[in-house]
Amino acid sequence: MLDKPCLAPFTSINLDSTGQVVPCCVYKMKGNVDHKVWDNNLNKSVGINIKKKFNSWDKLRKNILKNKYPSNCNICKLRSQSGKTRADDFRKNLEPFIDDEFNNPKILMMDLDLSNKCNLKCLHCSSSNSTAWIKDSKKLFKIDNNKFDKQPIKHRSVNNIKDLYNFPEITKDLKIVEIKGGEPLYQDQRYDILEVLIDHDVSKNITLKYITNMTVKDEKLLKLWCYFKKIKLHVSIEGTDKLYNFIRGDKITNVNMLEKNILWYREKIKKYNKKIYVNWSVTVMACNIFDVENIFNFIKKLNVGYNINGIGSTPTLVVNPDYLDYRVLPRWYIDKARKQMKKSLHKSVINFEKKLTYWKDEERIPKFKLYIEYIENISLIRNINPNTIPFWKELKNEYLAY
Repeated sequence: MLDKPCLAPFTSINLDSTGQVVPCCVYKMKGNVDHKVWDNNLNKSVGINIKKKFNSWDKLRKNILKNKYPSNCNICKLRSQSGKTRADDFRKNLEPFIDDEFNNPKILMMDLDLSNKCNLKCLHCSSSNSTAWIKDSKKLFKIDNNKFDKQPIKHRSVNNIKDLYNFPEITKDLKIVEIKGGEPLYQDQRYDILEVLIDHDVSKNITLKYITNMTVKDEKLLKLWCYFKKIKLHVSIEGTDKLYNFIRGDKITNVNMLEKNILWYREKIKKYNKKIYVNWSVTVMACNIFDVENIFNFIKKLNVGYNINGIGSTPTLVVNPDYLDYRVLPRWYIDKARKQMKKSLHKSVINFEKKLTYWKDEERIPKFKLYIEYIENISLIRNINPNTIPFWKELKNEYLAY
């Protein structure tokens, strides 16, 4: 599946808001959540059993070294066909630190999903990762036996961060801590994790990474960031103009807000004699494949030092839910988008276009129908106009013709 073995099981743990401990955030866990460690002296559970779980992946590691990946890794397999994978991220971030970890695994990276608390309800998300999605999930759940697979999930958060106070050995080798959500700048535990790392006296060795929608400003975070080696903000973006609002499920937030907030963070932190590095996470799905060029034009206009022609700038694909995968689209639609991308001024867009593929109609058409129905239903629920999506009328006509 990959040119080189995935580094995640050898170097990283993902801790999510359900209590799961897995190698990375796209690794599909099966079975029950992980149990906490029980301290007989204190007569209570004192933390997620991270170390024990990390040490239990020997079989997984041996198979990966033989290029044998379990079905749990299928999301990376799907994304590798056209876009950037999570395994690519691990390689880019961790290879500089790799020594003997293939023989002696070590926790160099901690990937944290603190809770599903979020202020936006992005089209490709769900209540599993956004509390703003809860009301819409309840309405979609009632349609044809939940055919859009939108199970309503309430706010969830495991108090696992403060528990790390009791396990300094888990944090001693950390080089990268990646914080997600929900929205990481909006989390109840956003200060707790930083204070743990500061108190363990390891913050000076750590690069903090936030995968953020960049809609929240927080000066207290700025002060805590000063204790860390480096701060990277990975700003997620899926569209421009009205399409941005359609995808984000929010009529107020826009790309101009992203620009203002990025500049706010960069300017504010200067008084602490620190620098913030801004990267971008461009996500491509069925409804925004015509907006890729506009997204990269916007990023270039901001000129925040991000190399939009670098390997890391390759867009990430939405493959789950699969009815939002761009390959559900008719061939003529994808070809129109490809024609546009070939004229791009950005190498990353041109490289992305070359990787685009098609699904056979027998696989594509059922998912295409589900895509149209999903957009129609979400538009009604949110009182938004689906014509924001390029050539929506033509897509709808094709749907009606089947």
